[in-house]
Amino acid sequence: MNATAETPAAEQPSQDLIDQTIDQWLADGTAVQVSLDIYKDASLLGELQKWKRHYGRELARHDKEADKERLVGETSELANLEALGEDLLQRLEKSRTTWYFKALTATDESEIATLFPKPEPDFPQFTHPYPERPASATAEQIVEYSAEVQAYLTAHEMYKNMIDRSPEVEKYLYAVGEVQRKRLFERIRRSFVRIEHNGKTVKESLTREQVNALPRSVGEVQLVKISQTISHAAQIDMDATVSPDFLLDSSEEDQDS
Repeated sequence: MNATAETPAAEQPSQDLIDQTIDQWLADGTAVQVSLDIYKDASLLGELQKWKRHYGRELARHDKEADKERLVGETSELANLEALGEDLLQRLEKSRTTWYFKALTATDESEIATLFPKPEPDFPQFTHPYPERPASATAEQIVEYSAEVQAYLTAHEMYKNMIDRSPEVEKYLYAVGEVQRKRLFERIRRSFVRIEHNGKTVKESLTREQVNALPRSVGEVQLVKISQTISHAAQIDMDATVSPDFLLDSSEEDQDS
């Protein structure tokens, strides 16, 4: 008589092992990172824009068929401009660096707001509540409500005229702007990951002094791009980003650019 061997049931992992696995998975996780190109010599962007305008005007003055028959090396104005354009692009590429930033957490944002609190206004505030429209109003109530709205708008206009001429308001708005700028610099410092140039990492941290110098070193326009990129990192849709459609769209954009 043949005995049938029973297969032992698979052992279930212990809760401790499950907890350790999850803890390890969480420990190995990383925040979302985004990147953008920053040009060290940003003045070249202006030169390139000027070149495009000049080249467009010259191209419009040439007959298309005649342009096609130009010989290689012909020293026409268009040929000179094309050589200049190639040189500008090469210089711009040498100046290009790639900056990486990680998404900030809600804790980061809260700490930054605490570190740089918004100033309290030291001028009178407009406290008049907007009139509440009565429900199922009679004709008489509608007339009264319209008069209340008009009185509110008049009072608000008078308030605006008063504060527009107030040096306290100008001082307050300047202080708010300074706080917003300090918050931006701190967000950049905390979210910064690294800078790459020619495929090599050249910087992995920024000091507060270096961040404060960014308006001079990269310019206000590129500083705005950095701010927008950091904000985008906290809102990026991972499911859409890693989908095949996203890769296809990116490939098509690269071909168009």
